Order: sequence, then structure tokens, then C-alpha cells
Amino acid sequence: MKSYFYGVSLDGLLLKVAEFDLQGNRLSLLRLESMKLNRSLTSGFSEDDAGSGMLRTESVDIEMSVGGGEIDIDKLDVDADSPPKQVIESAGESKAKPMTDFRHDAAFQFLSKFNLNTGKVSISCSELKCQWKLIRSDKKLDLKAIRKLALPSDQLKDPGINCDFIPAPDGAYNAIVHTGGFELMGLLNDSCQVVYGNKRPPFYHFIEPNEVSMLNIFNLFYSKEESKYTTFLYLGDDLRLGLVIKDRKIVKSFTIMIYDQDPQKVRETVYAKLMLEHEISSFPIIENIVLAGSYATEDDITYYNARTRFRHQLFKMNASELNKYKVNFRMSSSVKPEAIPAFIIPIAMGLKSALAGKKGICKFNLIPKNILESRKLIKISWHSVFFMLLIVGAIYYGRDMMHEKNQELSRLKSRHERLRDELTFLQNFESMMQGFQDQIAQKQELYLRGATISAEKNTWNEIIQTLSDFVNRNPLIWIEQVTSQGDRFSTRGRSYHRDRITNFSRIFTDGHITRIAETEIAGHLLWEFEVTFLRPPGAETSAMVFPPHLQSYENFYHNHQLLVQRQLELAQFNQGVTSTGFIDTSTPTPTTEAEESLLVYEMARTHYLSNNFNDAITLLEQYIARYRNGAEIANANYTLGEIYFVINSFERAIPYFLEVIRLQRELLPDAMFFAARSYEILGNYENAVRYYTMLTQRFPNHPFSTTARENLQLLREGF
Repeated sequence: MKSYFYGVSLDGLLLKVAEFDLQGNRLSLLRLESMKLNRSLTSGFSEDDAGSGMLRTESVDIEMSVGGGEIDIDKLDVDADSPPKQVIESAGESKAKPMTDFRHDAAFQFLSKFNLNTGKVSISCSELKCQWKLIRSDKKLDLKAIRKLALPSDQLKDPGINCDFIPAPDGAYNAIVHTGGFELMGLLNDSCQVVYGNKRPPFYHFIEPNEVSMLNIFNLFYSKEESKYTTFLYLGDDLRLGLVIKDRKIVKSFTIMIYDQDPQKVRETVYAKLMLEHEISSFPIIENIVLAGSYATEDDITYYNARTRFRHQLFKMNASELNKYKVNFRMSSSVKPEAIPAFIIPIAMGLKSALAGKKGICKFNLIPKNILESRKLIKISWHSVFFMLLIVGAIYYGRDMMHEKNQELSRLKSRHERLRDELTFLQNFESMMQGFQDQIAQKQELYLRGATISAEKNTWNEIIQTLSDFVNRNPLIWIEQVTSQGDRFSTRGRSYHRDRITNFSRIFTDGHITRIAETEIAGHLLWEFEVTFLRPPGAETSAMVFPPHLQSYENFYHNHQLLVQRQLELAQFNQGVTSTGFIDTSTPTPTTEAEESLLVYEMARTHYLSNNFNDAITLLEQYIARYRNGAEIANANYTLGEIYFVINSFERAIPYFLEVIRLQRELLPDAMFFAARSYEILGNYENAVRYYTMLTQRFPNHPFSTTARENLQLLREGF
């Protein structure tokens, strides 16, 4: 069953959505889509809707201490050069929500393409309402303690204020406080109401600021760079910031103010800001840059490489990193890799939702408490104790019954496994028997066809021989034409004496004279005649006689059982002697080495046809080791190579194919082809060309030669 996850972010007026689905351990990125809103979401709010909240403007300055690589700031998302920003402070529960009007119709239509009501949605919160505070402590703190340190006492119980934290260097904590309502959440709520006609909001999984999203996605895909400083630059439509990350934590944050749209001017502005931050920091921030956002391109990477003289990179998703979480990651064909950097924040939100609980994922979440409470299936209170006691009693009473049921279930599972193994064996045996029966039918058909042709040849041989004998005895008559007419045949000829025609009509069974006419040749009177005869029966066509063990399923099964018994006998024979030191004469043994080697090869071949590769490999290796001059040595090497080829162990298959080539025995062209094919798969094109060429030259008419010539052409074009 598929589970859908959505990451939604807002960069200025640009609304971005990333859609994932998770089925088992397969995670797929299905879509990346965006649209530009025609107005800001905050413009849909009024003082009446905001309850007791008030709008105020404050100017915030950054104070940084570069000593020791630590941060001493109140707000990581505000730059010293940035203009004043507006925040909403609410003394009570925020009731602010977007005004549903026609100006959001385009947004509702855009969001209707996603099944937000059936998936889990994670969103980014407005940077205008996020306030960061660095909290230092000598002991480990929980969220409740950090909340007390981050908020004034009069705001601790305010439901309109959300707080959470992420670890900072040196055991400190970066607390993030969000004041007021979540406008993006209001837009999604209204969208579900408009699109699906119900008041049920989407299932919100996570809410976090953009910085945390960037930290999350960096930790997911750049885990190998924990020990060095990395600057993560995000250049979006409105959001432009840089994060310096080390040991999976944020050690520095700065915003970048850009007032020009020219790409070259943008690059120069960003580079100037990087150099300024580098000068005032005690750690390097220009040696390893990861670039992302709507305005991140390969041209920017080339520019920063040239200016800093270090190699930097554009953000890319590496599926092998997700494999560490036992997730098989895929991207749909509709997702273009070049669009990934522009969507890293919604992608980070969607991935966090899909991989929730995995190591390396920040547990940070700003979902309001009332939403979390509404998801609880059972709320414990005093009147619930009675029901809890009933549940505990029912569990205690049913425990013994469950134990008995589990034991019975275990017995049934064990029996099911035995029956399934038996069924598998019978199915394999039936498949093998059907293969033999098909071969028998083909051989029977070929035999009957050959027997029919042979009988026809014998019949005409008898006719020609009888006619020749008659003509030799009667030189004044000759035959001009003989034609077949079903079960009869017709002859046409000439004779000097009419009475000879009567004698001629008696040389075969049921002869009839159908025509006699006078004619003259060079003044001589002749008689033309036509006579029809019944064709001689010829040799009778009989069915092909097959060995008794192939004539029925029962005989074949019995023969198979005898073969298994012979295998056991050979195993006893290979032990050499009994515990008394003498050969056990009570066990039947092969009389000659040739019989013994043939028995080993037959058993190996039987295991191979039954797909018991392990037993077949053991017996074939035993054959090759003990009977180097055996009659089936070439076939044994080829079969062993074929088994390894079938199970994709090409390196182990090659030596056995080469041994067949060295022996110059049966299956030589087949061994050449599969040796060449194995080399080709392993990337050893030189040897692949060598054996393909050898095959086409020595066996140009062999069926494999056509494929070999095609592969040769492809290999040479590849060179």
C-alpha cells in the first residue's frame, strides 16, 4: 500500500510542492511543481481575524562572536544589513486564517492536483515570524526547560507561540520561537475545504523554518563531510541565506541582500558577502560551498570555483546516501535533475516526513499543540480508568487463549511449510517431466515423418524396379511416363505388339487398360496405351519405440528414484572403506571407472535439470577433479560454466568455457560464445572481441555466429 508525503514551502510569492510516495522500502519522488501567487498570504489577514494579536515592527541586530567558532545571536535568520521585519505577537490563541476569496482561486486549482487530504503534509513556516535564541547550559535540557529559558513568563502558556530547538555546538541549544498563526497552513486548510468540500484539514506531519530544512537535507546527502566546514548557500526568489555546517550542526548563519537581477551582478554580490563573512569568522567558509535555490546554476559554480580557487558543487540528490536508511530511492521521469536545487526545501520537508524517526533527521517540529492533541486516539482521564481496567482484564484473560492459538498457528505454519516444499518439488518435477515429454513428441513426429518418406521411397523403388525388369524382358515395348494418382499410379507407353500390352497390365495388382490407340512412326505401326495400377503397399510405418523409463510418468518417476538410490550408493563407494578397514562388499558399486564417471555425470546433469545448482556444482567439480580423461570431461566443464553463467557468476564461468575451448571437443562454438559474452559483461572487451572473432571465423554457419557478429559490430563502434 502506498503512502503519500508532501513538502510545501513558500519563497516570497513562489509556492513550491514536492510529492513523494512510499511503498514498502521504495521511496519515489513523483513531482516537483510551483506557482506564483498573485498576492502575499499575509495580505489576507485583518486585525479582527487576529484576535488579540497586534502587529508591531521591530529592528533586530545580529551580534556574532567569532571566537571558538560559536554563535552568540538572537536571530539566525536576520542579517545586520537587513531592513526591519514585521512579526505578529499573540497574547492568546491565534485565530488568524487566510481570507477565502477569488484571489486564491489559482492557488486552490494548483493545490487540487495533489491528494493533500490522503497524504502527510509538512510545511515551512514564515521567516518573518521565526526568532532564534542561543541557550547555553551545563546540563542537558528538555523542551519544557528550553521553552522557559526562551520565552518570557507571560508567554509560556500562550497557545499562539510555538517553540522547539536543535542542538548547537559546544552543548548549546538553538531555540526557535514562532509567534502567531501559520498562513501557509491556513491556505492548505482552505484549499481542502474548497477542493474536497469538507472541513477536515490535511494531516500535518512537520512544520519547520527553512534553515532546519536545509540542515536536514544536508545531513541526509552529505554525511561524509561531517568533519569539515561546509557553506550551504540558498539563492531563491525572496529567501537568500547561507548556513555554515560542521558535525551536522549549524555554526553560523547569514542572509544575503541582492537588489539586482543581472546574473553576473548577483554572483559578485554573493561572492562579496562570502568574503566578508570569511574575514570575520575564525573558520573557513569559502573552501566547500554547496549551492541551491532557483538562482543556482552550473555557471555560478564555475564562477565561485575560479574566484575562490576551490572546487564547489551544485546540490544534487545521491540515492546511495538514502540506501543507508534501507530505502530504495527512485525519481519519476517527470522530475528533471536540474530542477532539484530549486526545490530543496519542499524536498527536505517531504523526505523528513517519509523518513521520520531515522537517524540524522532533526526531530524539530512547530506543529501547534492543539493539532497534536487532536490526533491522539485515546485521551486518558479519570472516567477512562474503568475502561482501561476492563481492557487490562480482557488482555489478561485472553493471554492464555492467545498462547494456545499461537501454538496452533505455529503447527499450522510448520505443516504449511512442509506442504509448500513438497508442492514446489512436485511442480519442478512436473515441469521437468513435461520438458521430456515435449522432446519425446518432437522426436516421435520427426521419426514418423522420416518413416513415411522412407516407405514412399521403397514403394517407388519397387515400381521402377518392376517396370525396368518387364521392359528388359520385352524390348518391343517401352514406358514414356509414370504418374501418381493417390493410391494408384498411371503409366503411358508404346508397343509394337498389342498383346504385350495385356501382359503389361498384369505386372501389378488391379491393372486396368484405360486407352489403346494406333499410331505410326516412320511407316511402322505402333500401339499407344495407358494402364493404371494399384500402388504396392511398401514398408509399414511404425511408431518410434522409446526406452521404458520415458514411456510414462510413473516409469520416469520410478527411474528417477533409482537414480537417487545410485547416487547414495556412489556416496558410500566414495568413502572407500568401512570402519573395519575393508571395502563394504554389501554395497553395489560401479564395475569400471568409466561406469563410475558416467554415473557421476548423470547425477550432476539430473540436478542441473531440476535447478538444484548447488548439488550439480558439487558433483561436476568432483567429476572434473577425479576423471580428467573421462568421456564427458568437455560436457562437464561446459555444464559447470553454464551454471555459473545462469547465476550471474561470470568470473567463475570463464575458466570452464576456456577449458572446453582448449579440449577442442563437443560444444566448442557454444563455449566460445559464452566465454566472449562473459568477458563482455565484465567489461573485458579485448577478450570478448577475441573469442567472438574466433567463433565467426571457425564456425561461420553456427546459430551463435549471427549474434556474435552483431555484438562485434557494437563493440567496435563503442571503441
